[in-house]
Amino acid sequence: MKSPITLLTSQAAFDQFFLKLDWHDAFVKESHFCAATWRVEGGTRQGEEHILRVLFVFPSESPNQALEIVAFNVTNFSLAEFLDDNLPRAEIRRRDAHFAVGPFVRVNCSSLGYRWRDKSVAGNKQVFSKDNIFHDTGEILEPYNIDWRTEMDLALL
Repeated sequence: MKSPITLLTSQAAFDQFFLKLDWHDAFVKESHFCAATWRVEGGTRQGEEHILRVLFVFPSESPNQALEIVAFNVTNFSLAEFLDDNLPRAEIRRRDAHFAVGPFVRVNCSSLGYRWRDKSVAGNKQVFSKDNIFHDTGEILEPYNIDWRTEMDLALL
């Protein structure tokens, strides 16, 4: 089954999609950072996956949709709610992605993806508090269980 999340496997893929969007009046509606950390006997054990989801709303582009950005294996990030009409920029390389919208949103990760979410998500309610990312075993649930490492490697062939 094909994932609804599209991975950005090249700089050209980023430019082709993100630079065509109307970022005027766009804003961050919600964000969620989650690490696969669970407790085991004798202490805690940390999994290797760290996922950040950021939900952008574009009132002048598509008021009935929201764009979810998914960052895999996040090393650091900073977010602000407003974007002040800044355009996004990124450096997309093999297992190394840097995404920014002006000085307000910065994400460093191994892989970056996106998907459109429907109008129920763009409305006045929280989304990510209801969406679970990890199973009790620490495994990633759909649609976030993408084998991004393999997809990034295949894109270079």
